[in-house]
Formats: sequence, C-alpha cells, structure tokens
Amino acid sequence: MRHVKIIVTGTAALIGFSASAAEPKFELTPWLGAATGGSFEEEISGAEIDVGDTQFGALTLHLESRNGGQYELYYSRQDTELETAGFLTSTPLVGLRVEYLQFGGTYVFENDNSLEPYILLTIGASRFSPNGPGLDDETFFSATGGGGLRFHLTKRLALKLEARALMSLVDSDSDVFCESNFGEGLCEISVTGDSLLQWTANAGIAFRF
Repeated sequence: MRHVKIIVTGTAALIGFSASAAEPKFELTPWLGAATGGSFEEEISGAEIDVGDTQFGALTLHLESRNGGQYELYYSRQDTELETAGFLTSTPLVGLRVEYLQFGGTYVFENDNSLEPYILLTIGASRFSPNGPGLDDETFFSATGGGGLRFHLTKRLALKLEARALMSLVDSDSDVFCESNFGEGLCEISVTGDSLLQWTANAGIAFRF
C-alpha cells in the first residue's frame, strides 16, 4: 500500500510538472494596421510636410514573466510618403519608409474570461528612410505607449486588437534627411517642436508556444 501511495503521488507530481511545462511561455504576433500622424516643417518656406497616412505591418514577440507581465520585442514598418499639407488635398513629395524597433513590456489583466485587456510601454529607435536623391536616413530615440484586448480562441491562439502612440524625439535645431553636400529641395527640413507623434491601430493573431 505504501508503494502504491508513492507511485500515485509521484505520478500526480509528474502530471502536474508536465502540465506546468506545457503552459505557453512565448507569444508571437504578426500585425496589420493603419498609421496616422507626424509632420515636419520646411525650414525656408515654413510649409508643413506630413508623413502620409498608410497601412503597415508589424511583429511582436512576448516572453511571459510573472503576475501578468510580459517582456516585449516590437518591430514595425510603414511604406508611406512625405507630402505637403493643403486644404483638403496633399501633394506627394518623396517616398518614405518608417521603421520602429522597440523593447519593453506589457501587463495583462488576467481573469477567468476569454477577453483580457492589457497595457504596454516600450523604448527603442525609429528610422525614417526617404527615397529621394541626396536624402539621408535619420534614426531617432523613440518610445511607445498603448493598450489593447486579447481574446483567447484556443490555448495556443488569440485574437488581439491594439492601439499605440509612437513618439520620436528629434533635435528641432538640426536639419534632417540632408547630406552635407546637398542644399536644395527637402534638404532644409526641421521637425516642428522636439518630437514627432504617430498613432496606430492594428489587429493580429497571437501564436502561443
């Protein structure tokens, strides 16, 4: 009887350990969404130059920590345009690629329901790459804040809806997108104020493993 108890206890412990080990630790989410906001000021004329509204793709990788916390690695890419702002119209000037690479964390308000809200905060870098002659790429320090909803479809799959504010910090006293030997057109662009703010809304399917 004693041996039976030992076997039963050991089996229960192994089952419990296996169940714990099978719990998802990582979460990989591809995203599709829309981005808006962000403007520069042309130094000579004072004209406002907007970052065009666009669709974008992103990818996040989360690692579970504890008590609802997750570490997050975030990458997104937008293919858009710099365009002059006009009354009800805009004129494209040059193609622009915008990329964000961020690291931080999320806090999930876990509950017994399938729907869980969460908040997030990250820091990292943003890269603005204009597609035009004589225009350089620019990399800025950036930070992201936002939140969303996670709806569990199965133990391994979840639907996520999310909104973010992405802020890039820029030295307003310096030119951007400018080579030292290029002095025409968009070379003389400076940021309005000290920051550039974009807003995104996106949806994705999270794969948990």
